[in-house]
Amino acid sequence: MTPKGWRRNRRQYRAVLVGVAQIRRRPPVDGAWEPLEPARMMADATKQAAADAGDPGLIQEADVLACVEPVSWGYEDLVARVGELAGVTGPASPQPPLALTVPPGGDSPCELLNDVATRIVEGDARIALLCGADAMYS
Repeated sequence: MTPKGWRRNRRQYRAVLVGVAQIRRRPPVDGAWEPLEPARMMADATKQAAADAGDPGLIQEADVLACVEPVSWGYEDLVARVGELAGVTGPASPQPPLALTVPPGGDSPCELLNDVATRIVEGDARIALLCGADAMYS
């Protein structure tokens, strides 16, 4: 049973998706194939999603940068690489945003989305960037 008044004591934040993007690189459907690392594709998609949201500056304001690790490429620090390529500085620059990663496959991308949404609802984050990419053709 839920105690009375619990909603009044909780912050009234909502997690809302405001921008989305997808980069598809399938030869020959999408033109000539050129190798491209997954972190570059994640950074490019992040920039396109911020533009889709109507505010490219969201990238610099992000509290969280969350990435799904690619299958085809290994990174020592994937989030740092994506952040560097996308221009993510974080709201308290030069402090970087909180870095989150999940392994590829299964429901891990949904788990990452749930984690980030929970952080927003609980007031621990305001703006989060989520990305994933793989480069089987890249």
